[in-house]
Amino acid sequence: MTFDADRLTQQQLAAVFGVTPRTVRDWTAAGMPRNADGSYQARACIDWHVARKLGPDGLDLNAERARLAKAQADKTEIENEVRAGRLLEQDRVIREVGDMLAAFRARVIAIPDAVGQLFDPATARKVVPELRARLYEALAELADYRPGPPRPDNERPDSSEGA
Repeated sequence: MTFDADRLTQQQLAAVFGVTPRTVRDWTAAGMPRNADGSYQARACIDWHVARKLGPDGLDLNAERARLAKAQADKTEIENEVRAGRLLEQDRVIREVGDMLAAFRARVIAIPDAVGQLFDPATARKVVPELRARLYEALAELADYRPGPPRPDNERPDSSEGA
C-alpha cells in the first residue's frame, strides 16, 4: 500500500509518528495543520510537531522542563539542609565568625595588662611590651589570613597533630 504524503488519513499519520489515532486527534485539537478535506500533509505535520517540541524559541521543552524540575529539586534540597542545620547561610556565617573574632581580639589585647599585674613593676615593664608585641603580631597574621580553596574532609589537618 502506498501513501500520498500530501493526503494522509488519521491512521496513516499515526503510523508515520508511531502514535495512536487518538494522539493525532489530540494534536489536531492543539493546532496541528489539516487539509480542507480532513487529510494531513506529512511535511506540514512533521514541521508542526518539531516546532511544538522545540518551543517558540527553538528550545527543547522537555529538556527545559527537566532542567526546571532539577533546579526546583536542588532548591528544595538546599532549603531542607538549612532547616535541618546541616547547611549554613554564608551571610550568617560571616557575621557570626566576625563577631567571634572581634570578641577574641578584645580578649587578646587585654592579656598583656592582666599579666603585667602578676609581676613586680620592674619585671612588668619588660614583660608587658614584649607580650603585647607578640600578641599584636599574631593578631596581624590572623587579620591577613586568606583561605584557599576548600579541602575535602579527609585532607584536613588533624587537630591532634602538633599538640
